[in-house]
Amino acid sequence: MQSDSRDEFTIGVIGSGFAARTLVAAATASPRVGRVVVTGGSRVEELCSRYGARAGASVEDVLASADAVAVATPHATHAWLVEQALASGVHVFCEKPFVTVAAEGEKLIADASRRGLTLSVNHFQRYRGPHRAVSDFLEREGVRLIGGQARLIEHAGTQPWKAQAGSRGFMLGYGVHVIDLLHTWTKVPCVEVKARSMRVQGVERATAAVLRFADGQEFSVFTSDLLAEGADTQPGRAQLAFELLTQVGMLQVDSYGSAVLHAADHAQELGRLGTWDDFDSSVRLAAYQQAVDQFVVACTSGEEPELTAAAALHAVRVCEAIEVSAGQGGDPACV
Repeated sequence: MQSDSRDEFTIGVIGSGFAARTLVAAATASPRVGRVVVTGGSRVEELCSRYGARAGASVEDVLASADAVAVATPHATHAWLVEQALASGVHVFCEKPFVTVAAEGEKLIADASRRGLTLSVNHFQRYRGPHRAVSDFLEREGVRLIGGQARLIEHAGTQPWKAQAGSRGFMLGYGVHVIDLLHTWTKVPCVEVKARSMRVQGVERATAAVLRFADGQEFSVFTSDLLAEGADTQPGRAQLAFELLTQVGMLQVDSYGSAVLHAADHAQELGRLGTWDDFDSSVRLAAYQQAVDQFVVACTSGEEPELTAAAALHAVRVCEAIEVSAGQGGDPACV
């Protein structure tokens, strides 16, 4: 670590695509970050000009001068870049999915622990207003989830790496958000899955699964990136929604709208997320800024981050079990 002062804290961002742009925007807006350096990809100069960041000559140069790095590159490259950063003694904030192979994640977590470095994964959806409202309600009222359903629908986008087998498909790349949120809300791990998947040219593009958690809760999950191009109404917006059963009523959660508790005799809005017309809207960026801030706090305090690599690794393991089950025609697979 190069600096102990939050005013001087430097984050390097590796990558310059969609996820990297979001992280650069969030980091440059954070009062906890003093400097942001960007390297890798074809849009470095554009991002630096737009957000007031600095361009790094190479990954090696950034690792030599930064307190921490954010890895925002294609999924299959996460593991070796995180490994390189940890070997350089640098804290790491990795985009989700943490890794594409769970065994790689286990080694990275052990390496970070041995070196006394912070390793966090960007499961920013926990900080979206409706999701945070669900967490607060369950904690405040002592309510637990019994079961429910979730769906995540997006369009594929134009990034060619998403269609490559090494990226492992949409469930691992984006469905991990659903798994992480259910894990956060139930506070117990998923232990078994049953799944069916649709593959296009060998790459998973849509999955229907049933996830069973350690306390017996079961959730049906559907994910797909086969939505027609142009169907989104806001930049960077997916269709992510939950219907969750509790002892006191049903929680209906539109992740980009509101969280509402439907009880027998009334409905209560628990939280709401505003809309945005611009990629850099403060409404859109708020969750990412909280994710960056919790990482910086962990780096400077030595405390465990809220977004742990262990939780992110669990989501990867669940996705691997889904692949196994789908490959066996829907037979149960243990996590």
